[in-house]
Amino acid sequence: SAEAVGGLALTENEVGALLSRSAVWNILFFFRLMPRASEYLGKRRFAMLASAIACASCIVLPFAPGVAVANVLHMLASSMTVAEAAMNSAFTNNAVPKERRAEVNGVAVMLETLAKALGPVGIACAFAFTVSRWGRFGHSFVFVGMAALQLIYLALAARLPASVEYGEQEAPTDCGGATSAPAAEVLGLRAAPPPSEEARPRSASDDDDDDDDVLPEGAAAGADGGGEGAA
Repeated sequence: SAEAVGGLALTENEVGALLSRSAVWNILFFFRLMPRASEYLGKRRFAMLASAIACASCIVLPFAPGVAVANVLHMLASSMTVAEAAMNSAFTNNAVPKERRAEVNGVAVMLETLAKALGPVGIACAFAFTVSRWGRFGHSFVFVGMAALQLIYLALAARLPASVEYGEQEAPTDCGGATSAPAAEVLGLRAAPPPSEEARPRSASDDDDDDDDVLPEGAAAGADGGGEGAA
C-alpha cells in the first residue's frame, strides 16, 4: 500500500524478492528447525509457541519501518502459520481412532481448501475497505484481526488433552511411569499383565505356608538320629 496510509509502497520487483527470501526461509525452517523444535518442546507447546510468534509478527508487521524488518516479520508469520497447520494434522491423526482417520481427514481437507479459496479474497476485500474508509488507522485493522485469531488458536491449543501428543506406539506417562487412564482409553492400550511370582509381594499367608514346610528342631534331630541308627 501507499506510504500515505502506512505502507511501504513496494514495487513488483521488491515484492517478488521479499517472497523469494520468505520461500528460502520456509525450506530451512520446515526441513531443519521445525522437526527439532517440535520434538524438543512437544507438539502442543510448539504449536502454542508458533501461535504466539505469529501473533506478535502480525501486530508489528503493519508498523515495520523498512523492507528488511517487514521481510523478517513476514517470514516469521507465514512459517509459523503453516507450522500450526502441520501440528493440526499431527493432532488429528493422534486423537482420532484409526478406523475414522480417513473420514475426519477428508472433512479437514475440505474445510482447509474452502478457507484457502475464500480467505485471501476476504482478507483483500477487508484490507481495501478499511484502508479506503479509515486511512492509516485502517491499514493495521486486518493485521490486528489476524493476531486475534492467533490468540484464539493459542487458547484452544492449550486446552488440548495430552493424548494428542502421542500415537498408537507410545503414550504419556506420569512420574511413576504408569500410563494415565484417560490416555489409555483414548489410545486403546491394554492393561498391564499381572506380576510374576518372583515379582509379587509376599503376604502373611505365604509366610504361614513356608512355616508349615519347615520341621521343628526336635523333629529334625530325631530324623537325623533315626537315619544314623539305620546306617
